[in-house]
Amino acid sequence: MRALLSLVGVALALLVLLALLSRDSNDDVPATRPIASVAAEEHDPVAAPRQPTTLAPARDAILPRTHDGSERAEATIPDDGRIHLIGRVFDVEAGGDAASGIPAAGVSIRVEGLGKSRDAPRTKSRVDGSFELAFDEPARRPSSMLLVTVEEVDGRLSGQLRLTLADDERSRAGLELLRPRCGDLSGVTVDLDGHPIEGVEVSIPREDVTPVVAVSDANGMFLLPTASGGRKIATHKAGFLLVDGPTPTPNRDGTWDPMRLVLTESGALRVAVRAGADRPVADVQVRVALSTTEAEVSHRSWGRTSRPFLEARTDASGIADVPNVWAGMRLAVELYGDGVHHSFERVVQNRAVLRAGVVVADTAGEKGEPLVLTPGRRREVSVVLVRIRGFVFDSDGSPVDKAGVLLETLRRGVPEHERDLSSTVTDADGAYELTAPGASPFERVRVRAANWKGRERPGHGPARRAYAELELDPLSQDDVRVDLTLAPTLALAGRVIDPEGTGIATLVTVVATDGGSSATPMVCISEEDGAFRLSGLDAGRYRVEASYKGYAAVRLDTDAGDEEIVIRLVRPRPARVSVEVTSLVELDAANVYARPVALREIPPTLPELPFDSTYDAPFGWPPELSLSFGQYFYKLKGGTRTLELDEGAYWIGANARTKDGTYCFPIGTGLVQVAAGEYRLRFELTPGARVAGRVVGTPTGTIARGELLAAVAAVETGRLIPLDVRLSSMQPMTELGADGSFAFELVPVGTWELRVGTRAQLLDGAFTHREPLTVPRAGIEDLEVRVDAAGSR
Repeated sequence: MRALLSLVGVALALLVLLALLSRDSNDDVPATRPIASVAAEEHDPVAAPRQPTTLAPARDAILPRTHDGSERAEATIPDDGRIHLIGRVFDVEAGGDAASGIPAAGVSIRVEGLGKSRDAPRTKSRVDGSFELAFDEPARRPSSMLLVTVEEVDGRLSGQLRLTLADDERSRAGLELLRPRCGDLSGVTVDLDGHPIEGVEVSIPREDVTPVVAVSDANGMFLLPTASGGRKIATHKAGFLLVDGPTPTPNRDGTWDPMRLVLTESGALRVAVRAGADRPVADVQVRVALSTTEAEVSHRSWGRTSRPFLEARTDASGIADVPNVWAGMRLAVELYGDGVHHSFERVVQNRAVLRAGVVVADTAGEKGEPLVLTPGRRREVSVVLVRIRGFVFDSDGSPVDKAGVLLETLRRGVPEHERDLSSTVTDADGAYELTAPGASPFERVRVRAANWKGRERPGHGPARRAYAELELDPLSQDDVRVDLTLAPTLALAGRVIDPEGTGIATLVTVVATDGGSSATPMVCISEEDGAFRLSGLDAGRYRVEASYKGYAAVRLDTDAGDEEIVIRLVRPRPARVSVEVTSLVELDAANVYARPVALREIPPTLPELPFDSTYDAPFGWPPELSLSFGQYFYKLKGGTRTLELDEGAYWIGANARTKDGTYCFPIGTGLVQVAAGEYRLRFELTPGARVAGRVVGTPTGTIARGELLAAVAAVETGRLIPLDVRLSSMQPMTELGADGSFAFELVPVGTWELRVGTRAQLLDGAFTHREPLTVPRAGIEDLEVRVDAAGSR
């Protein structure tokens, strides 16, 4: 009986012990809830009230246990004058939250925004994911937010929490940091026309890990499971190349936005570089990239510096083979080598139309056709260079060391900043060698030398120069020999004085007026007594001009060598032009331009500026100004501005930006003559919008698809509007992309006429197709223009 009672007692003790253990287990709170919930990835958390020195734990918080296993009754923050941040770290799946997270143990946590990153307070999370960061009170509270960051590990993004502490706040509890896992990356692979491409291998390469590869299906869809790592997408499919795709960056919660990868078929390019008819040029670096014009007309997202490119180098035969190049799209090629730095985007019968320097956006009006490859085929392009050799001598016959030698084109219509073709300096023997692009069968050029490196700068030191003009025959068998002898130079000197004869320190400008060495203005600053001197001038006729605030500019013509010039300023400026700028929408900023145009004499056909006039048509703005705010512009205050001008030829115009950040279409007077008197101008600006679309169909007659361009014209007058197509010049038309796409960045809101035709047709007022174009404020992105036998007029 006693034994039976003992067994019953043991059984009861075991039951009590199990009940106690069960109660302890049930009292534990799951480790999926923090002390408080704080949004870590969106806006700043609302500043919490100052925490007391002793904090009572939240009902569902997990606190560290003591060594004997009992729970701490409270979390005590010492009142030591330091700042304390308390919280927990959770690992979550992509798009997950803390409720589904797992405590992250042993991860590094740091606070940024207190100074240098290497001195940032750091700690590591405990087994249950909790952490406490303590650091000294800074001498001055940071003006920006603190950034609490958890380290990034393979497959997981860094968690970040932004918070701002009040001036008297030294503790913040309940912080929650989430480390999301990178989720699946989905997307589609398509060609230039938007058709799906099957069998494309897609990956995000990393140096330290073998990347996961996904293959697109028949619909072009692909899925990269738990994608992570690099910031560059890679594709592979025989005969195809990647054209465009967003940078693969995961969202803050670990999810990815679907990607659209555009590929095109590939072709091959062979570039043959020769000097003259049959002399190969070896060791020239050939870089092939997509033209920036393609980005303009086909909505590509990459910029000039981030364009993908391919490289090759010419061999002893002057041949560079690039076997796998984008087909069906316009290409740009740059050439680098010893004395060679040219580029081209266009060809004439497979011969490159070269430009000096780096590739710029293909310019409307350039001869030749865009360089485009046929899929699966190789295209050969020849580059013909001309070598110019010679010596630079001083006037006594001795060689000039380190003299600057410059080659510039004399072709009409080339802007001055694009005239330079090549440059170099002489060696100790006075010898030089230049490489000129054979841009046309006979290119007229000028070789100029100066006794210093680079462009001569008269007025900044003693300069002596020499010039030679010649015609280049790129198919000639021989190099061109040009020897130059530096000739003595002259000076212009004198004084600038006010009406009473007192000297004035001001800007003095000198321009050659007889077509001599250069039409580029040369400048100097007169001394306090008004004395000025410009040396290094060639013999010839010059115009000297000086002006000063409150005085009218004074111009006089004289010959080089005149050193007794007296420029007496008079006051005031005779013309006062009051300019008002208005628009139907609220303007944020407006500018008025008044640019003087130097003319030897005012032609009688030049129109006079009306004394009271309103301009509201999108014309009269010089195309070379684009939208830039350069010299001769004046900001408006209150919508009006009064300009004091000298008599002469001017271009006056206005440009503005609206409150929503878009530009209005600029308007100008065109070149007008301004005489003495009072003027009142009013510019009524119209907001501009983007118009983009595609031309589809087959043109009539014998016009090839690649010859078509798009333009916008005024309905009533039929005059082409000089639209800002490439943000560097305001061309009146734009070429179509390989898929027929086009884009005008700035079209005035209203009703116009969209025309399609060849360059010659559009400039002559003709067209292959036209249709009304009504442009709203929001612009047009998917305009379809059908050009066919039935629709053409």
